[in-house]
Parts: sequence; structure tokens; C-alpha cells
Amino acid sequence: MGIFSAIFGGNALKKAAKRNIAEAKAAQADSLGYFNPFTQNTAQDVQYMRDATGIGNTQAAIDRFQASPEYKLNYDTAIKHGTEGVNAMAQAGGSYDSGRTLKALQDRAQETSRGFFGDYLKGLGGFYNTDFNAAGKQAGIRGEGSQNIQRGNSDYADAKVSQYQGYDDLLGGFIKTAAGMPSFGSTKNPLY
Repeated sequence: MGIFSAIFGGNALKKAAKRNIAEAKAAQADSLGYFNPFTQNTAQDVQYMRDATGIGNTQAAIDRFQASPEYKLNYDTAIKHGTEGVNAMAQAGGSYDSGRTLKALQDRAQETSRGFFGDYLKGLGGFYNTDFNAAGKQAGIRGEGSQNIQRGNSDYADAKVSQYQGYDDLLGGFIKTAAGMPSFGSTKNPLY
């Protein structure tokens, strides 16, 4: 590479490196933003899972389950129909007022509760996994974005070094030329 191409080409390389750095930062910010809605809920999801599995506040987990659409739409309906079915069978068999009917109602409620709470836990687990996966993706994006930004910084530094080398070569050429010129008091003709 010639002296002037190193000097003036270095400006173009520095501009390209700055543009690449800006693009890498923008792409990183955009990509991170896609996952923000998920990662913002991660701590909350951890607490909900702890509560629901009995490690945390069990009453809060029960309250959330009873306030959930799964409970309100499906569980209530299933309990209502199950209770009506058990009562109808007990009345038809003449054992409505017996302890067997109460036991059958309790069994039906527990079975239904386990199934719906299990589905509720699976739903929580899905959110929990989604949010943690999003956090992992963000970590990967940060790492890749940092590498891209570092490459841009390195390209920028290489362009500056190339420019400085061009300036050094230019100055060195002037010094060599000046050193080879005769002094003003010389009688020697430089053209011969």
C-alpha cells in the first residue's frame, strides 16, 4: 500500500469501522429488546413456581390458582358437573344422605383439583422455561454483539495504525530527501 493510500484510505476505513460499530450496537439493542417482555417476568415466574410447589407462599399460590382463567372457566365447571353427577347417582341409589356420598364428592373434588392444578403448574412451567430461555438468548446476543463491536474497534485501530504508518513513511521520505540535498553554501551542482 502506498503512502498516500495508507493516509487517505485510513480515513475511509475508520469511517467504515465506525459505521460497523454503530450498526452492531443498534442490532444488539434491537435483538435484546425482542426478549425484554419475557426476561422482565423471570423473577416473578421463579417466585410463582416456588409458591406453587410449596417452597414459598402456598396461600399465594392457591389464591393465584383460584383467580386463574383455568380455575374460573374449567375447574368450577368440572366440580359443578362432578357434584351433580355424584348427587344424582346417590339419589337414584337411595344413598344420598350416607357417608359414601360425601366421600365420593371429596374424592371427585380432589381428583379434579389435582388434574387442574397440574395443568396450572404446567402452564407456569411453560412461562418459567420461556422466560429463562429468553434470558439465555439475551446473554448470547450480548456476547455476539460485544464481539462485533470489538471487531469494529479493532478495525478502527488498524486503520489508525495504517494512517500513522503512512504519515511516518511520508515524514521519513522527506527527511531522507532533505538529508540528501546539498546545503546552500555548496558549490556542487545537484543536477550533474
